[in-house]
Amino acid sequence: MRRVGLHLRIQDSLYELVQMALLLNLTSFQSFLTLKSSGIFFEPLDEDCKQFNILREQHNLIFYAHASYFSNPSKCGNAYHALLKKELEYVQKLGATCLILHPGSALRCSQFNDGVDALARTLNKIMKRYQNVTIVLENIPHGPPSIGGNMHNFFAVLQKLEFPEKIRFCIDTAHAFAFGYDISTKKGIRTFMDELDSTIGLQRIMLIHFNDLGKKCGSKIDEHAFVGEGMIGLEPLLFLVNSSELKHVPLIIEPPAMSFDTLKEKYDSLKIKINT
Repeated sequence: MRRVGLHLRIQDSLYELVQMALLLNLTSFQSFLTLKSSGIFFEPLDEDCKQFNILREQHNLIFYAHASYFSNPSKCGNAYHALLKKELEYVQKLGATCLILHPGSALRCSQFNDGVDALARTLNKIMKRYQNVTIVLENIPHGPPSIGGNMHNFFAVLQKLEFPEKIRFCIDTAHAFAFGYDISTKKGIRTFMDELDSTIGLQRIMLIHFNDLGKKCGSKIDEHAFVGEGMIGLEPLLFLVNSSELKHVPLIIEPPAMSFDTLKEKYDSLKIKINT
C-alpha cells in the first residue's frame, strides 16, 4: 500500500510529535525543525532525540525533515548558512536521510542567474560535507527573484552541480498550480509532467506534497486547501499522482489548520480514495 503521510508541527517535544503520528495512524510524517508556537529553531535534548528514534523505529515510521523558510541557499554574498548547517546536523541526529529544502531567492544578487549559481555552490558544499543526507529541492509558488517556481530553474541548477545524481526533488501540487501550471485538467497535467521529465527527470522525484490550492492558477499565492476542497480538485490531483510515472512516489499532505478530529476524518477518507 502506498505511503500517505501528513505534515505535523513540533509543539513541545519530538517524542510528542511521534505520538501524534501514531494517534493519526500514519506510516510517514513530515515536520519543520521549528516550534509550532514561535517558529524558532528547535534544539531538542539528547534524551528526546533518543526516544524519538526508538519510537519511530519500533513502528516503522518514515520521517521527512523540512528545512525552515528562514534558510536562503540562493542568497549572494555571504556563503555561510549558519541555520542550514544547524538543520543538517539536526537531520543526522534524528536519523533522517533527507532534508526537504526550498531553493530560496536571488537576494543581494545583481541578476537572477547569480542566484542560481549561489544555490549550486551551496548544494555542492552540502553534498561534500553531509554525504549521508539527501537534499530534496521543492518547487515553490513564486516567480523571480525566487528560484524554483519554473522547472527550468532546477534544470539550470543541475547543470552546475558536481554530483547532480545525488539531488532529489519534491513536487508540491499546490505550488505548481499557484505558479501557473494548470494541473486542474488532464491536458495541463500531461504538459506539466512532460516538462518535469525534460528538466529534472521524473525518476528524481522522491516525494509529492499532495495539496490543493485556495487561489486560482497563476496567483503566486501559497494558500493550501485540503485535497478536493480547492481550485485544483480531487479528480485531477488523483489523476496526477496515480499516473504510471508517479504512482510509486510517497505522498505527504500539508493541510491547513483544523482540529485533530477533523484532520483524522479527512485524512482517513482521502487515504482510502488514493489507494482505491
